[in-house]
Formats: sequence, structure tokens, C-alpha cells
Amino acid sequence: MNTHHSRTRDLLIAALAVAVAGNLLAAEPPPAQVPICTAAGGAAELKRYVYSVQPDGSQAIGPGGGKGIVVIDIDDGFCFVKRITTPASEKLTHEFKNGRGMYGIAASAATGRLYYNWHQGKAKGDDGVGCLDLKTDKVVWERAYDFSCARVQVSVDGKSIFVARHWEDGGTKKLYVLGADTGQVTREYDCGRQWPQHPLVVHPDGKRLFFPGAALDLVSGRILWTDTKVSGVGNCHIVLDHTGTRLYTGRHPEQATVATWIIDADTGKVVQKVPLDRTDHPDLTGGIMEVVAFEPGGARFWGEASGERFMLQFDNTADPPRLLRVVDKEELKAKRGYTPMGHGHGHAMVSGAGDYVWFSHGIVLDTRTGAYVCQWTAEDGKPFQSAKMLEVNFLDGRVIWAGQDQGHGFIYNNYPTDRVRPLLPATSPAKEVTSGPAAATSAAERPGRAGEKTHGTDAAGAPHRA
Repeated sequence: MNTHHSRTRDLLIAALAVAVAGNLLAAEPPPAQVPICTAAGGAAELKRYVYSVQPDGSQAIGPGGGKGIVVIDIDDGFCFVKRITTPASEKLTHEFKNGRGMYGIAASAATGRLYYNWHQGKAKGDDGVGCLDLKTDKVVWERAYDFSCARVQVSVDGKSIFVARHWEDGGTKKLYVLGADTGQVTREYDCGRQWPQHPLVVHPDGKRLFFPGAALDLVSGRILWTDTKVSGVGNCHIVLDHTGTRLYTGRHPEQATVATWIIDADTGKVVQKVPLDRTDHPDLTGGIMEVVAFEPGGARFWGEASGERFMLQFDNTADPPRLLRVVDKEELKAKRGYTPMGHGHGHAMVSGAGDYVWFSHGIVLDTRTGAYVCQWTAEDGKPFQSAKMLEVNFLDGRVIWAGQDQGHGFIYNNYPTDRVRPLLPATSPAKEVTSGPAAATSAAERPGRAGEKTHGTDAAGAPHRA
């Protein structure tokens, strides 16, 4: 070979090696908290986490109670992952009677941030809101305010935070808007005679916000409609369905015979009442207590009823919606070792992929069969509960989807199903989820996978495998 050409080739190879090495050194390191592309064969890695706050100011927290934000891994048997503490959470006191503790949670996939708030009393500076970076778990900011804070919600674009005043401070009918980057107050909405109590529901159009008994135009600041039948109940919860046209309620005046009211989002009028089937289920003494949790596509929804004893699943394609399944917590206590923990507030949430439903008292069920999966436990192995919860999905360490507090808005229309479903574990019911009603018969529980972690206990005290 020509010596000149050989030397030229060697120089080019050396220069290329230096350039590649320089680019690798200059590359931004991956996030520390979430591993990137560690799955076998270089496949994308999916992480589905549930974030919940403690101590929850609206309920008993259970023996596994603590302070901070608890993270649970959906696809690892709902096992405890970590507890994220913040300066504010470490100072909190918990008083269930006065609703003191952590009080809200919201997240934005657009910004990759999670927001939380706390309530401690009536004095200025007792309450506040904080912002957490989901990739690093670092607190971006925390601020205390002169007004009380009952719940937070985030705008569609992730740029604004909405804060409702706490029920201890019901005399002031205002809703506050904070800049998501700094927490500074950017706007106040005067709601007239209507108290903007929680929950806050942001419509996917980004132009409207709902709270029990009212709809607010976010552009003009005008109250679009009010309904005293809903607002007069007190802490009546509302959830927006996947179409953005209907609100489903918990805690309404007809609890003894009606499971939920369905309200027209444009007018505030009750357009349908879902009957409570007490003929086949005489033990049902009351309708859905707090939150309706929709499965993707809205074909079915869940709720907790009768003083938190029963978990109900409804066929939402029927007219009116029809009761499909009743899961009795007393049976789970006797046969599966479920540990009751006192008042849990009746909140429910379905995973974005539609395979699981979980409740504020920590019970997880398979949405397809209603089978018991597990009960949440904290880092000490003891069960805990929290009514303020949401789901965040990471793909290769990046946030690709974030649900809202208990599904109070953005109901699955933006869930990346095509990207997520192929990456779910083989045991996930979402591999077989359809848009039709679930089968009424119960199926055998899924067997445990070799080497998987265990979570919760059965009636004999043995670990139950998810």
C-alpha cells in the first residue's frame, strides 16, 4: 500500500476517534433518578409510577404514614420505590379533624414537574404550594401565602397553577393563579357568591375551569353557570369525563337511591341519574362517596360507596349506566388480609393504560376482573393511605404522560397508548383491555413471576404477589 495513503488513513481514523470522544464527554449526563435504556436488547424502558402525598390532611393515614411524597411502582407489584421529602413536608403537622397536612397534587408532562400544596391553619403563611422536578426529585420552589390552600391544579400548557382556598377559610370567594415557574400570584378570580372549593377541574380546551356547583371562564373571569343543588352539598366532588361534556358527581342529595349525578358541563344541569341497584345488592346503603374514576375511553367507571365498604364498577355504555361489579372490603379483610385504616375518603383512580384501579385506602384491583391485587405499603412494610394521588409515566427517563389529581381532568385523551402498551409486562391486564364492558365473572388471580417482589399480605399473613 502507498505509504502516503496509509499515513493519511491513520490520521483520519485518529481525528475521528478524538471527535467521537469529545462528543461523548460533552453529552449531557442522564437523569440520576430514572435509568435510561437498561432493558434487555436496548428496548425502551417504561416506568409507571403513582405519586401520593403524606400526611394527607383529609384522612387517617394508617400505620405506614409519614411525611413527603410516596412513589409506588405500578409494574413492580405496586412496591414502594422512594419517599421524597421537601422542606415544607418535614415541618407539617397532621390533624384530620381540621384538615391539616398535605392537601393536593398535580403534574404536567409538558414541563416534567409536579406540584403540591399544604394546609396548616388560618394564619398568614401557614399554607403554601411547592414545585418538584420529576426527573431529579429536587424542589424547584416552595412558597407560603397569605391565603389558605385547599387544592392545586395545573393548566393544560403547564404554565399556570390554580389554587382553591381551604374550607376553613370559606368566607373569601376567590381563586388564585400562580406562575408555574416561580409560584408568584399572577391573577385572582373573584367568584362572587360561589366558593371555589376543591376539586378543581381544568377542561382540555384550556378555557374553562370547573369546581363543585360552578364553571369559570378562564379568559374573561366570568362565572358561566352555578347550580346550588351541587354546591349546597358542601364538599361535592366532580370529575370530567373523557368527552369533556359531562361531569360525574360524588356526594349529592340523593345518595340513598342514586349512585351519581351526571351534569352537563356547558349548562350545569343534571341530565341523568345513575340508579343505585339495591334489589340485587341490599347492603348498598349509599352512592359514590367522592370520586368517579373512568377507565380509558369512558366505557366503565369505578367508585367507592356505602361508607367506604364497597368498591363499585359501572358499565357506562348502558343508558343509564349499569352496575357491573361490587367488591366488598369486608370480604377482602377476611380472605385476603386487607388492613382497614379508618376514614379513607372514598377516592379512586384508574391507570392511564386501564389495567388497574386503586383507592385512597391503598387497595388495588384488576379492572378487567375485579380481582384483588394488593394493598399499598410504605418503606417499613406497613400499609398506608392517601386520597391525593396521580400517575406519571416515564419512557427512557423522560416524562411522557402525567395524569391529574385522581383523574379530575384530562381523562386519557392524551394518553400515549400505542407507545405504552407494547412495553407493559406480560401479566398486565392492559394487554387484553377492550373498549367494551368488562366481564361480570371473576377470573383466577395472576400467578407470581419468578423473582418478583412481593407486596401486601393475604389472610394468612403470607405475601401476596401482584
